[in-house]
Amino acid sequence: MEDAQFNIESLLGEVKTRVLSLPCPQCGAPQNKPVSPGEKVRCDFCKTIYTVEASLDAANKETIKKIVSSAIEDFVGKYGLTLDKEFSGFSNRLEEYAKKVLEETRSFYQVQNRLPTREELDQKLDMETQKILRSIVSVAQDLLQGQTTLSVQIDSVTGKIDSLKVSVKEIKRLIERLQSFYGKESHVIGSKDEAFIIYRDDLNNLNKVKFKEVIIGRNEQTHKVELRFPDGNVKSLGIADPTVSRKHLRLNVIDSKIIITDLGSKNGTYINGARITSNTPYELKSEAKIKIGFNTEFELKIADSM
Repeated sequence: MEDAQFNIESLLGEVKTRVLSLPCPQCGAPQNKPVSPGEKVRCDFCKTIYTVEASLDAANKETIKKIVSSAIEDFVGKYGLTLDKEFSGFSNRLEEYAKKVLEETRSFYQVQNRLPTREELDQKLDMETQKILRSIVSVAQDLLQGQTTLSVQIDSVTGKIDSLKVSVKEIKRLIERLQSFYGKESHVIGSKDEAFIIYRDDLNNLNKVKFKEVIIGRNEQTHKVELRFPDGNVKSLGIADPTVSRKHLRLNVIDSKIIITDLGSKNGTYINGARITSNTPYELKSEAKIKIGFNTEFELKIADSM
């Protein structure tokens, strides 16, 4: 069993599934069949009678805690692990995630008068899910120091983490470290940490752009390098460079560190002159000089250091 791989994103998926299963507002037990708006159902465990609306309205911190606890207990049980204090500490972050799932589900129901499908919910929570997965990658890479017990699969087109697995024999050490990591700041994921991209454009003007998450790539029509932000905004750097890929690299700021991921670019990404491995998150703890393609260079600096 120790060679088995613990699938992290599946655990997040299990939390979403349990929220969508309309947990009983009294005991937190999931409903085992689809429920229509206004339909009354009886909980198989505590016999409480409730509706979709009652479940969504009455769900509180205690309900969420029960959902997460049962999800972790069932999930880790598949790997022969035990639910001890390390997993209890990690559950705090999962409870925040479950709360977000519930909020999105409520909002969708109020507009559509139906529950969202799993696919619709995945789209709404994509950014939050990716933040959690990337932060776990950062902590795990630091902890495991390049050991092959960590498996990360990244979509070469979107740069998103499709799968994150860690060896069962390492999971307890990882969870313990994550407990400490999340304990530093209760909302470390989605903190206000930001960084700057500092560069000179083709007219030799010095520019500085603040970011928290951004994809850098080449515009197909103009061949200008541009910044693409999660909210849909796009900013041209005023640098023409046809050797930069259309989706070249992703930058994220997490816990005062910049996570750099080359998205499978043709001509590579260089940090202080050294080329990094494609589709592998690289943690930058201080300022650095970055080069992409043949001609585009810029500096990265954490906002707090400026």
